[in-house]
Amino acid sequence: MKPECVTGKTATPFKVKLNKKHDLPTRFATLAHELGHVYCGHVGRDSKGRWPNRSSLSEKLCEMEAEAVAWLVCQRNGVTSRSKDYLSSLIENADFSKISMYAIFEAANRVESRTIPHDLK
Repeated sequence: MKPECVTGKTATPFKVKLNKKHDLPTRFATLAHELGHVYCGHVGRDSKGRWPNRSSLSEKLCEMEAEAVAWLVCQRNGVTSRSKDYLSSLIENADFSKISMYAIFEAANRVESRTIPHDLK
């Protein structure tokens, strides 16, 4: 499945590039984070209506949600990441009323259903 999001009248497929110099757990966490942005709707709604357009959120809130997705996916799959530290740095003065736990859990489930961590521990 290639995610396609709609920001205007056209659907846009996404590519995620990972740094091959990073170790596998870091690449897995990065992939989960970037897919978290897509599946949380930070870059537009899904062309098939699977998630809404939430691109109007602030950059900080988008980063918090995407990193929460990465943390959750890594934790549930036994992958060690630095997500906790990054989330801690973002939490100060955050407006938690605009964060969607539903979007985070839905995005984490979508990431997990499309990725299989192999020996990343």
